[in-house]
Amino acid sequence: MANPSNDRVNILVVDDQPSKLLVFNTILEELDQNVVAVASGAEALQQVLAKDFAVILLDVNMPDMDGYETAALIRKRKRSAHVPIIFVTSYADEIHSARGYSLGAADYVLAPVAPEILRTKVKVFVQLYRMAEQAKLHADQRVALVREQAAREAAERAAEALRRSEERFRLASEAVTGFIYEVDLLTGHSTLSPGVMSLLGFRQEEAEEPGWWERRIHPEDRLNVRPFETDPSQSRQYRSEYRVRHRDGYMIAVWDQGIVERDSAGIPVRLVGNVVDITERKLAEEKLAESNRRKDEFLAMLAHELRNPLAPIRNSVHVLQGSDLSDSVQRKCHDMIDRQVVHMARLLDDLLDVSRITRGTLELRKERFSFGDVIRHAVETTEPMIEAIGQHLTVELRTDPLVDADTARLAQVFSNLLNNAAKYTPAGGRIDVISADEREDIVVTVRDTGIGVPPEMLPKIFEPFVQVDRPLDRLGGGLGIGLTLAQRLVEMHGGTLEAMSGGPGAGSVFTVRLPGGLRVTDPRPMRSPERLQERTVHPRRVLVVDDIRDNADSLAMMLSGAGHDVRAAYAGREALKVAEAFHPEVVLLDLGMPELSGYELARKIRDEAWGKCSTLIAITGWGRERDRQLTREAGFDHHLIKPFDAVTLAELLERPTGSAPVTAG
Repeated sequence: MANPSNDRVNILVVDDQPSKLLVFNTILEELDQNVVAVASGAEALQQVLAKDFAVILLDVNMPDMDGYETAALIRKRKRSAHVPIIFVTSYADEIHSARGYSLGAADYVLAPVAPEILRTKVKVFVQLYRMAEQAKLHADQRVALVREQAAREAAERAAEALRRSEERFRLASEAVTGFIYEVDLLTGHSTLSPGVMSLLGFRQEEAEEPGWWERRIHPEDRLNVRPFETDPSQSRQYRSEYRVRHRDGYMIAVWDQGIVERDSAGIPVRLVGNVVDITERKLAEEKLAESNRRKDEFLAMLAHELRNPLAPIRNSVHVLQGSDLSDSVQRKCHDMIDRQVVHMARLLDDLLDVSRITRGTLELRKERFSFGDVIRHAVETTEPMIEAIGQHLTVELRTDPLVDADTARLAQVFSNLLNNAAKYTPAGGRIDVISADEREDIVVTVRDTGIGVPPEMLPKIFEPFVQVDRPLDRLGGGLGIGLTLAQRLVEMHGGTLEAMSGGPGAGSVFTVRLPGGLRVTDPRPMRSPERLQERTVHPRRVLVVDDIRDNADSLAMMLSGAGHDVRAAYAGREALKVAEAFHPEVVLLDLGMPELSGYELARKIRDEAWGKCSTLIAITGWGRERDRQLTREAGFDHHLIKPFDAVTLAELLERPTGSAPVTAG
């Protein structure tokens, strides 16, 4: 125990770097205290066994024994079990902070330290230490005086002692502006620093009534506030974390720690402590937990959604392996496989699109188009799903202007909205699509009679991976990114997408508002999509190269069936030998192959006289702008992303060498 007559108290500084110890000594010498500096955790343990300390400054990163290990060992010594520890570190995230506070950390200081801040923090604990030590010397006497109310002289001395204690407390709290408090458990009287009152929005006079603080603690947390009352083994220091109601009604999370003073019978009579606002930390922890929960749900959902299409694909393959199949059965299997492949490709495209929008790399490719055709294309895309569920769809086009926009992306917006409506509307329900003019704007409303959206979910419905519910009987599935993607694409066109609902069971209304600036009046010819069956095929010599045999063979069979002369190779060096003898006009080339990559093979083909005139088409699952740049640099003419559209490939086979490059997927 420190001698109360001696103003100097012990402060322990632990750091393995002599230069930093010198800095701490220089900063703290203005406090005129006894600073003990050591260079390791082991030396620190020796010091706490021999002396009492008001506070310990402990470097986190030290060799042999780091700050957290040292703190844990310090806490195991009875003499130092409750000494406040301030961790000094250059980096403290939520995980490190939580670990430090679990070891009883009083505070964190980030290096390089600010001298005034460090002195202020240390001064708080020096004052607390002095107050606690002074209280221990006179505790029994003061309690006796309070209990002997009949003795006037004793009562006056107790009142004077209390007045001096409050004055010392007031001076200390004003000097450091900390969140410090003192509670007399016998009288219920509380003395609070201005910081505590500011934290909760109260004035000192409002805290005179006994128990006012406890009444503002969240009911679920009241058992956590004073553990020493139920656990006598906690003889001196207490720590707790709980929520307190602000005067304005909202809750604040606090970390409360202090010293409990007991009389000779072991009864708690006085508290001295400090309160730290940890609301932001708790909110960050909750946000991190919510993010982890969403991530886990998304990964489970992604696995589910990618497995679903594989079942009908595999079943169709088994059916096609049978004999004596009718044309209608074969066509049904073909259509089923095609639908499921398109569905899987769409899931992957949506994921990539959200990533591109988040990184700001998605670009709109504007062209002239009839707005009504955009709506009709979206309806055609989702109609099979709507018919399968048994819903009623009505489309009312009150406006059909020409627009300059990315028609594929706008069709994607309305397809996503229709898909969402179908997914959450039961069989027999209605889905209405209405496009109309509102002043200069183009307004499209998608209305359904589905399950609706709870009011608390409306602000979150456009966030990635958020879904209202995922009941097992709901068709369509999804990853919870369709609405996110739709809203971002509308905003990229200068418009807005809003959601409304009367609540559960009341259906939903999604409103797309596009600016009038997208309209055009010059009736230039519009693009009309071509169909594969409408083309006249000009046979080409085609070399297909892919180290995955199924990819190469299936593509070769498709092109052979279309009338082309096709060869297949499954490795780079093999492909080069085939090409030297075959002299292909077109090479469909995978990029990621062993031995010789697609990039290397493309350069070697371009070095040959016969290869300078060949059309090189990259076929790959990589679709970033950086990947496209690499294929251009390697000499490719075009870049197709798997699985690509057969119409797009047929168009490329008709193009002469040297035509404008195409990127699709």
